[in-house]
Amino acid sequence: MGRSKADRNALELLRNYMSNSGPAEDHFRFDRHNGLADLHWDDSKNPTAGRTKLEEQLSMAEQAIDQAILANLHEVRLIHGLGSGRLKDAIHQLLRKHPQVRSFTDAWHPNYGSGSTLVKLK
Repeated sequence: MGRSKADRNALELLRNYMSNSGPAEDHFRFDRHNGLADLHWDDSKNPTAGRTKLEEQLSMAEQAIDQAILANLHEVRLIHGLGSGRLKDAIHQLLRKHPQVRSFTDAWHPNYGSGSTLVKLK
């Protein structure tokens, strides 16, 4: 029994979305099994023209949320590191406005210490 046309269209859209190959996507690492998204930037690559590294990392955070929703996860951990706190603050600002975020909190993790945010999804 074959898939319906709507199912095939949805799968094609999903494949196109998942295969997007811009600079942020080149950096983006998402572990669906554990709901972990590593937002660290590889300095050997340049951001998309006209965008900052921070904008690329925020795009990666949004992609992590989207992928967690597609994977039917109820939470995702965004690994941003400690640094100056600029990325964490920007991520928290993004999460406050995101329609699919129920709540979020700074979260200690044995592998990442205090450099991550745990996001609960609706």
